[in-house]
Amino acid sequence: MIKKETGEFLYRYYRKRTASFLASLYKASITCNDKDIHRARVDVKKVFALFHLFEIALPGRFRREEHDQLFQEIFDHSGRIREVQVNISAIDQYGLNDPGILFFRKFLLREEKKLTLAFLEGIKVFDEKSVYKSEKEIKKISGLISHKKLIAKIEKFIRKSAGKIKKLQAKPTDSGNVHKIRQNLKSMGATVALFLVLKPEEKQEILLQNITHTEILIGQWHDKEILLDSLKKNGNYPELLELRHLVQEECKAMLQQIKPEVERVLSSAYFRDANRDKEISIFTQEF
Repeated sequence: MIKKETGEFLYRYYRKRTASFLASLYKASITCNDKDIHRARVDVKKVFALFHLFEIALPGRFRREEHDQLFQEIFDHSGRIREVQVNISAIDQYGLNDPGILFFRKFLLREEKKLTLAFLEGIKVFDEKSVYKSEKEIKKISGLISHKKLIAKIEKFIRKSAGKIKKLQAKPTDSGNVHKIRQNLKSMGATVALFLVLKPEEKQEILLQNITHTEILIGQWHDKEILLDSLKKNGNYPELLELRHLVQEECKAMLQQIKPEVERVLSSAYFRDANRDKEISIFTQEF
């Protein structure tokens, strides 16, 4: 793939993500459907990952913060709504009907309504023109990246992300570390997915599968952590204390499941050594 083709691919990839985001955003403004809100949020995450990649590939030529801010407010609003919806869904799964639980659920529903209204107000003032203006710069920037250079930068990014995760694994039961591991996995997963489009490789496919599986598991743990945090902040009803204890024990148990899955990701993270032309595990490198 020549530089022109690589640039066109990156630009079209970005356009596809922003078009999907705008479609989900305006659909959500009509339906207020949680799936539409979440879909818009997922698209923004992919856009952020691409911005990160541009920053890595073109240091000094691309400032990610300037582009991130176009989507940040909508992203933050949707994140707060998502947290409340996760809490409501989690409570419903427990199937508890005690007065304290029902009171807490009503509180969450009021919060969801309030946050959704704020989200809708954010959509009204969202600057769509700035997105199109950003697209022009993305198109210009994309043409500066060669296929070979992009592949090398992606491999380096994957290697560095794996190194960060490896260090965080030193304290695998520290919830703050698990959150950081999740963030690195998300960035790595989005980057590996892009790599596979540019250069399909079986090892990277296995890596992406392991990342996706681990992300899902950590996401389930994270949902329970969100509920636990909310329970800690809202009242001391006996029923809430009982649920809080139950969720806390579930979180601890899930942390034990997460560690081997993260190690599976690290063991499948490889890159190609250009000098020796062979695959090297990230465990043999220093970061």
